[in-house]
Amino acid sequence: MEDATEDPTIFTAHSLPSDPRLLATMTNTYLGTRVYHDTLHVSGVYNGACRDTHRAILPSPLNVQLEVPAETGDQLTKTFVLDTNTGSFLHTLEGPSFRASQRIYAHRTLPHVMAFSVSITRVAVGNWPITVLLRSAFSPESPDLDLHLGPDFQGARCLYGHTLTPEQPEGSQQEVHMLWTPVPPALTLGESEEDQTWEFLTVVGGSQAEARACLTEALQLQAEGTLYTTHAQAWAQLWAGCGLDVVGPLPLRQALRGALYYLLSALPQPGAPGYTCHGLSPGGLSNGSREECYWGHVFWDQDLWMFPNILMFHPEAARALLEYRVRTLGGAKDNAQKLGYQGAKFAWESAGSGLEVCPEDIYGTQEIHVNGAVVLAFQLYYHTTQDLQLFQEAGGWDVVRDVAEFWCSRVEWSPEEEKYHLKGVMPPDEYHSGVNNSVYTNVLVQNRSDPRPLPILPACKGPAGRAGATAPLSLPPPLACALLLLWPGTWVSLSPANGWQWLIRSRCPLTQCGTSTLSLMGTSLVSVLGAASGPLHPSNRTYVHPECPLPGRAAPPSCSLPRWQHLSLPRRGGEAGRRCAPGIPHPFPPESSHSQEKPGDL
Repeated sequence: MEDATEDPTIFTAHSLPSDPRLLATMTNTYLGTRVYHDTLHVSGVYNGACRDTHRAILPSPLNVQLEVPAETGDQLTKTFVLDTNTGSFLHTLEGPSFRASQRIYAHRTLPHVMAFSVSITRVAVGNWPITVLLRSAFSPESPDLDLHLGPDFQGARCLYGHTLTPEQPEGSQQEVHMLWTPVPPALTLGESEEDQTWEFLTVVGGSQAEARACLTEALQLQAEGTLYTTHAQAWAQLWAGCGLDVVGPLPLRQALRGALYYLLSALPQPGAPGYTCHGLSPGGLSNGSREECYWGHVFWDQDLWMFPNILMFHPEAARALLEYRVRTLGGAKDNAQKLGYQGAKFAWESAGSGLEVCPEDIYGTQEIHVNGAVVLAFQLYYHTTQDLQLFQEAGGWDVVRDVAEFWCSRVEWSPEEEKYHLKGVMPPDEYHSGVNNSVYTNVLVQNRSDPRPLPILPACKGPAGRAGATAPLSLPPPLACALLLLWPGTWVSLSPANGWQWLIRSRCPLTQCGTSTLSLMGTSLVSVLGAASGPLHPSNRTYVHPECPLPGRAAPPSCSLPRWQHLSLPRRGGEAGRRCAPGIPHPFPPESSHSQEKPGDL
């Protein structure tokens, strides 16, 4: 075991990763980039029609590298530090006579602002000038935006324009307005100066007025000398309420800290007004350009994997994620209609409209467990907060009702068995398609929050032989929370008499599981469904364990780890943890899945 006194909150390296995709990321709720990368992304700004939609590339003025003139002659020590305590990235060059550093950060309380500063400090006695170089390759061009240079404002340069192609034909082109402090080619510490700091701002808004107002606010803090300190203090306050650490090896603690840091980076400061969530993509706001890291699309990852952690630490932000699903409900209803069903079918991959934008049809058509994940998030939120207003007045009940209506129209009635079947789905493992009665999907469908027995509902055939039972859908909105998620368990072919093992073996041969069905149920559903027996039984774990892929995909072993511990099998838990390790890049654990990408994959 590593020394428990080592600090898991600081990630340090003496060189940058050779793969630019693995550079540290700087993100807040509105802006995201990778350090020393030429691209800046804006939350909710996508370019491209339908399944070609992706995060629009805005050229980044923060892509500036600190160097020293070759003639300096000093032997310099380079360090690159991601400091999660302050949400900043620090590059330092230190020699016998001076220290130069560059700090990059996405401002915590001013989400439209990103900044970097350069500091030079004299560390040896002397009075000679010290010069550092700032190498920038900024070009005001983008493959996704029609950009134009505008008039300077308060010393800042201006670039504005709009996206080239809206996501949907009837959609509008999105505007972006960027103001930034021009960067000189060099900075010099004067002969009589001991230290000096220069700050450079980048501000982005959806209109000229918004960008100018945000710049004015940032300049005010800069004039007061508090631009960075307000940012760092906000991070300190956030960690005070959301920090989490464990006793164990340093790599484990760093992995936990890094994951939590990237998740919190994307969320607003608690109590911050006016936050609108455009969804959380698996790769974060720093990634998602065309053909990169799922193109910035929102998956079920938001609702199943990210949401429970956010709900625990930051209920306000958790509600904002649900409000994204409420806002995109219209697109989800269109998805269901296009497939020939009623209600709402949330997209496997969504952007601004909620319509399906997955590049490959099969995932959007068959991975319908995304619906269950969405409503499970609503259920967890209600259990935790008892927030009736979201359901009664803000559209939450509409989501629950429309998803239930989709399940009603999606299942098929078998007169011989007197059961409903859910056919032709792709389970979470994604190695199989056209599966009938996937145990994971069926469990999500029958999920409900009210532990009391359900009323017996009559079989009701809808169009084309599909079930059309509507009894639980006639509830008026005010009763939504009293009967939240009144799932009719008789609509799916889950038979307790036959047991979980039978269901799993009948689902399809477990030749290979991308994301273990049992692990998913054990991790994400058991505490809610109260089904701790069955899928957690050691025989079931033993059955599925050999079929999970070896290192390269972190999801199956990471899902299995806590459940092996739950079964008092720490050796198996340790094996699962070690299988996760190769999937965590170094030195900066990125919020991306670059090494695992394929459309529809976790």
